[in-house]
Amino acid sequence: MTEWADRVSQHPVLAPLETQMEAASPRAQQDAEATRLFTRTDATEKAAVSILTTADPLLVSDTVLNGLVNNLQSWCSQVSAYASNGTVGHLQNAMPNVDGVLALLGQIRAFAASRARGSLEAVRTYGRTVQN
Repeated sequence: MTEWADRVSQHPVLAPLETQMEAASPRAQQDAEATRLFTRTDATEKAAVSILTTADPLLVSDTVLNGLVNNLQSWCSQVSAYASNGTVGHLQNAMPNVDGVLALLGQIRAFAASRARGSLEAVRTYGRTVQN
């Protein structure tokens, strides 16, 4: 179970995206258009983290995870480029990826509350204990 749980809750692209978002945040506050776009990307990133850490990993398909990886990698690259040079076009270029992530997250949301609160964490903890 731990392998299945970790493939969702510890999604490999989320940490780099979060780091890039933090790096780009101060620059985004200097321009109205950048602030608007960055606010949307920031809200989507927070939603992705929340949904992926609470989703029932047995009910998340590999197709959804693969789609998330593709969109998140491109999104992360655009945010990184924006953080480096401040060109708002990079945030605009990230919007199709943000939309793609939102569409895929919608396929997970219906399953996020499929188990009693706390039971998923109990299963994860048990799985880690048994592996050690």
